[in-house]
Amino acid sequence: MKLPLTERLRRGLDVLTTRAERIPGGLWRPGSVPRGFDPRQLAKGIAVEMEHTSDRATAREIALDHLTEDPRYYDKLERAGL
Repeated sequence: MKLPLTERLRRGLDVLTTRAERIPGGLWRPGSVPRGFDPRQLAKGIAVEMEHTSDRATAREIALDHLTEDPRYYDKLERAGL
């Protein structure tokens, strides 16, 4: 049985640990476990960023970059209607 996304994220099971950085210059460093992130924010971020790429790993990296800068980035984006 596959765990829900939020549980996989909470456990650190849905994290890139071996790939190189896809977007140079981002705030989050690939290979590090995204600790302290709200799994709902990360799931929301991945969904938003998938609107701009078909690659889930790239979407996750972009979301982690935004959440590193502001842990409530995607709530704020939603409230702004963007």
